[in-house]
Amino acid sequence: MPAAQKIGPPRYQEVTSEGIPAVEFEGGQVRVIAGEHLGLQGPVREIIAQPLYMEVRLEPGGRFAMPIPAGHTTIAYLFEGPLFIDEEAITGGAPLEAVRMLVFRAGDEVSLRAPSDSSARFMLIAVRPFGEPIVTCGPFMMNTEAEIRQAFEDLRSGRFVAQG
Repeated sequence: MPAAQKIGPPRYQEVTSEGIPAVEFEGGQVRVIAGEHLGLQGPVREIIAQPLYMEVRLEPGGRFAMPIPAGHTTIAYLFEGPLFIDEEAITGGAPLEAVRMLVFRAGDEVSLRAPSDSSARFMLIAVRPFGEPIVTCGPFMMNTEAEIRQAFEDLRSGRFVAQG
């Protein structure tokens, strides 16, 4: 979250597997967790980073392409099967093998395809970056080391989560 909104009441959105909508397309299936694709809205909503978060399954030879909002940072986590990035210069024409994290350059579309003899599954995640410093320690992600120290002090003293 941006620094201005980081300290506030926690919010939780429970989502079950059954609550994640899926849409079939020629060559595969997309399950949309957050954001929108092919007219399908994911159940996770009202997130300040405007995320796209989806699971994609490609059948052998299947292709997945979608526009990414301008300025979003985009990654794919390939966890099953080989996958081609449609920019052949990146991979030299060879498929990438699971398990692998793919980080995409800024652009307006992601285009991936499965080889003709194998299926693939991956998570596609794109978020609008905040452009703020990040400091992490354990479960905390803040903007400064002083905020991290304060978070641990609040946790130790029982002030971290206010009782309502």
